[in-house]
Amino acid sequence: WGAFKYDAKKDVLRVSVPVQKTTEPMDMFSIAFAKATAGADMMIAWDEAYVSLPLRF
Repeated sequence: WGAFKYDAKKDVLRVSVPVQKTTEPMDMFSIAFAKATAGADMMIAWDEAYVSLPLRF
């Protein structure tokens, strides 16, 4: 399984966000959403790293 014929032109979205260090390791890959003023923040975490992606609408 996997992307054997990856084509970047077919990407729907690509973002650059800073990777931050968690206060405690996350054993399982996790995705969570938090309310924000004009949308939500999507947080993705695994092991000792996480990113927060602002979603505005």
